[in-house]
Amino acid sequence: MASAPTQPGLAARLRDVVVMVRGELDVSRHVFRSGPAYVIRDPITFGTHRFDPEDYRVIVAIRRERTLGETFDALVEEGDLEPTDEESFYAFILDLHQRSLLSLPINDAEALYRRYERRLRAEHLSRIMGIFFLRVPLVNPDRFLARTLPLFRWLFTTQAFVGWAILALASAGLAISRLDDLTTPALALLDGGNVLMMLGALIGLKVIHEFGHAYACKSFGGHVPEMGAFFVLFTPMAYVDATDSWTFTSTRQRAIVTLGGVYFESFIGWIALFVWAMTDASTLNTLAYQVVVLSTVTTAMFNLNPLMRYDAYYLVSDLSGVPNFRARCQEAVAGWSKRILFGVRTSLNGEPITGSAGLTAFGLAQITYRLTLLLTISTVLVMKFGGAGIVMAIVMLGMTAVRSCLGLARYVLASEEVAPVRLRAITVTLGLVIAGLGAGSLVPVSWPVHARGVVTFEQVAILRAPIGGTVVDLPARSGDEVREGQLLVGLSNADLEGEHRRLLADREAIEARTILASTRSPSEGMLEQVEFRRVEAHLARSGQDLSSLLVRAPHDGRVLDTPIDRAGGRVKQGDPLMTYAWGKAEAVFHVRAFEFESMTIAVGDEITCRSPTAPDRAIVGRVVSLGAVGWREVDERVRHMAPMGLVPLDPSTGLAIDPYFEVRLQLTAEDASLVGAGLRARFPTRPRTTAQVLERRIERFLQRMKE
Repeated sequence: MASAPTQPGLAARLRDVVVMVRGELDVSRHVFRSGPAYVIRDPITFGTHRFDPEDYRVIVAIRRERTLGETFDALVEEGDLEPTDEESFYAFILDLHQRSLLSLPINDAEALYRRYERRLRAEHLSRIMGIFFLRVPLVNPDRFLARTLPLFRWLFTTQAFVGWAILALASAGLAISRLDDLTTPALALLDGGNVLMMLGALIGLKVIHEFGHAYACKSFGGHVPEMGAFFVLFTPMAYVDATDSWTFTSTRQRAIVTLGGVYFESFIGWIALFVWAMTDASTLNTLAYQVVVLSTVTTAMFNLNPLMRYDAYYLVSDLSGVPNFRARCQEAVAGWSKRILFGVRTSLNGEPITGSAGLTAFGLAQITYRLTLLLTISTVLVMKFGGAGIVMAIVMLGMTAVRSCLGLARYVLASEEVAPVRLRAITVTLGLVIAGLGAGSLVPVSWPVHARGVVTFEQVAILRAPIGGTVVDLPARSGDEVREGQLLVGLSNADLEGEHRRLLADREAIEARTILASTRSPSEGMLEQVEFRRVEAHLARSGQDLSSLLVRAPHDGRVLDTPIDRAGGRVKQGDPLMTYAWGKAEAVFHVRAFEFESMTIAVGDEITCRSPTAPDRAIVGRVVSLGAVGWREVDERVRHMAPMGLVPLDPSTGLAIDPYFEVRLQLTAEDASLVGAGLRARFPTRPRTTAQVLERRIERFLQRMKE
């Protein structure tokens, strides 16, 4: 059997090929810290590609009038290349083709099939991870931006920047003077309807942010071909394609485009700060506060964080003159790891493996931050979606770990670069994996328990109709404060009242007969006296029944609810008349069992609570009771104050999905005015190892699955 023919090298396959660089490409020259470079922008794909002067001379030398072999010979003759660079030259040509910068008639079935397999794997991974980071293009805003640019171009002038600086100083002074007021209501941001309002504010801010990039790019002559929505953990954000700014030769212009989003967003945030400071507690005040927080906290965490691929990252990359900044940092970390861990000193081409200390440090910081971000996202998924969140977190973390481990395994087991020290590489890798798993499982975790509560009273009771009848009087209404003995509901029962009148008449008649009988015979008088006492007993019971028709306050307290809204209605014995509360004001919290077991509070401890009803107010309560057993039934006083429950409820049964423990705090007299208001509090917990936390979470998830 004849052996399969060997695959010819790139030089043999491409020497006689004629290609040309696409004529519609835009080329601009830039001067970075490392020296001049040329940026080629594709107006069709809107991709940008950076080349050193040496590579650009090769691109310029490509002509339609000559073959690639003739082009290479010309470059050698001019001294730009050496004869030994032939394979590298054709590899560069192939790279240009893969970037779609020229057309190259190559029919390498094996290479195409490998590329097809890689693309399928990448698309498969992208589809799975895409549910967490979904990008949806919506419109081409370029024409709209061109028409409205005159309204915003002045914002990118020196005068506007001076005004921005003055506003920044004034806002900083106001924020410092009101710092306590700014930090006090932060805990109430996620309460009740505030969540939807904050989500709307976040989306609006990010749309304004992206328009800042877009108008900055347009003001310097760039194109903005795409704008859309970017869903991060199912939370909608906005994005805009302003990559045309990389064709600007001015570093200042590129920096302005990069910071244009933060620039626009800061204007809105500072205006909102003044609105918040000048308004009283209201929806507008709450919205302004949310805008202030979002335009500062989220901007600092994301857009001004150089460890994430947002505005600050691209600014650092541009100002440092290091293209592909993340890739260069990753290469530096990889080179450092190869030298330190595996003892690899040279690459496959014989060049020494080196790396900048700055790039290495930045790369390590990026890796640490990405791991922290992954763990944070996983925690959010678990907290937001429960059991489904655990599955999503496991998939996300598992795929990231598997992809990293497979890449490391391929390098350690198959790379020619590590061949001389393969045994050391395998040993070190296995040791690091075992040590990492062991250390990770022993990391103590201490997350405070965030619990929901409600302000109520020591005692809450439903007053019921003692006897059936008709409601004739309703002097007390929901929310009224009443004194002990005050009439709450007046009832009427015609049968009972008629029976009472009959007994009164019988008593009068028997009393008269008793007097008459006593004059005739002592024995007859005694018999009549027995009958008189019997009627008196019936009359006393009838009087008690009549008195019970007047329902009075058992203690000084407050009417919480009156299901009967008017007089004239009929009620049966046992029907609820009103919900009545008395005693000292208390805060009741329900904490799920798996969270309660890690709490470290004790009776007598003071806990600070916040309420969306009074976001600027610190509500301090003293722990007076900690539940001894877990419950699923919801106490009546809590059910009345918080119909949706303080922990997730099963809508079909009204019972808590997970057993909960009740924590009661005694409040001050002045906090009694908040009865019915929702509360949020953070309870401290004892540190637990990651292994313990994961074990408890998995056990709970499996238990829920069985149920």
